[in-house]
Amino acid sequence: MKPLLNGFIAMLLFTSLSFAQSNTATTTQSGNSNDAAVTQSGATNAADVTQTGDGNDADVTQTGASNTANTEQDGQDNTAEVSQTGNMNEATVQQGNVQGWVQLSGEAVIEQVGDQNRALIMQRSNTYSSGNSHSISQDGSMNDARIRSFNGNNSGSIVQSGDGNNADVLQAQSQNSASVNQSGNDNHATVSQNSGQHAASASQSGNDNSAALTQVSGTGSAAFTSQTGDGNAITATQEGSDHEAVASQNGNSNVAEFDQRGDMQSVIADQNGSNNSMSITQTGSDNSALVEQSGDNNRAAAYVGGTANVTTQIQLGNLNFQRINLFGSDNVYLVEQAGNSNEFFVGSGGSLNVTNNTLNAEQGGNSNSASGFVNGNGNELNLVQNGSQNRIMGSGGRFDAEGFQITGNLNALNITQSGAMNSAQAIINGNCNTAVITQN
Repeated sequence: MKPLLNGFIAMLLFTSLSFAQSNTATTTQSGNSNDAAVTQSGATNAADVTQTGDGNDADVTQTGASNTANTEQDGQDNTAEVSQTGNMNEATVQQGNVQGWVQLSGEAVIEQVGDQNRALIMQRSNTYSSGNSHSISQDGSMNDARIRSFNGNNSGSIVQSGDGNNADVLQAQSQNSASVNQSGNDNHATVSQNSGQHAASASQSGNDNSAALTQVSGTGSAAFTSQTGDGNAITATQEGSDHEAVASQNGNSNVAEFDQRGDMQSVIADQNGSNNSMSITQTGSDNSALVEQSGDNNRAAAYVGGTANVTTQIQLGNLNFQRINLFGSDNVYLVEQAGNSNEFFVGSGGSLNVTNNTLNAEQGGNSNSASGFVNGNGNELNLVQNGSQNRIMGSGGRFDAEGFQITGNLNALNITQSGAMNSAQAIINGNCNTAVITQN
């Protein structure tokens, strides 16, 4: 009889433990100023909180693995906080427009510690909203964080520490701000904002990181990116006017690409390391770009079209390459290369609508080369080479021209070479052009 009793007790204990590892908590509240708190420990737990009304607060705490937490709040001035510790957990917070209500303001916070966790925050406010705030913090590896907010005046952040994490932020309408901070390897960050007056920032420390920031339409948006490590990539796209993009990369094999369409845009980019690459495309008027690369084997390319734009590219190091494409009129291009074996190429559109542009290029060091072609009228090109064995002629590269070639009228070409064993070649077709070559 005693063995049978012991077996029965053991079965009860096993059954109790099994239920303790798989709990479900569902809370539904309607009205104002409600509080809901759920605490669960173990594995495969589920917590669902639904609140309708104003001034509600929801707190969910889960410890274990494979837990899920879902919080839905309709109304105004609601707060939701979710904390999960363990692996393969999933948390979702949705505020506003769940059951037809649209909130004035809300706050959503998700904190996850562990690996392979997923977090999603969705917020929707009406046009009179004072703004929503949202933040996701993840500590571990292979985590995924997503934020979706609508109707403007929202602020949010994602902080991830670990390897192989992914962050994705989408903010609609105007006056939003978003920041992403990732520490680790193989991280990915995407921030998308529309309708203008936004602020976006991405900071990544580690290897093989990638950051993509997109700001579409409107005016007065700013995008800031910072990367430290190897194999990083930055892509910033801005459309509208009066936008600003700032990027800093420290490490090896970095890539940065900027695409700005509109007027009064600006780019400031800095790369320190080896094998870096930079590409800037600007279309519009009164735009400015400043690129500085310090290191070896850097590459910089600028494609600027429109009027009254200013582009500056500075390379300090060895084996640097620069390409400038001339489009439009009344633009100013400034090029500086310091070191040995640098290459510079300038090109323009096939038609003669490239007019009244100014190019000032200076190379310091030995064995540098410059070449290019310009089709247009009234352009001024000033090329200076300081050192020995420099040349202005084709060098067998992909973008080389046969020296400097100019086609059009009223253009001016000034070449100055200081040092020994330098060479220069100029070919000019058209009327009222001038060419001056000085060798010291």
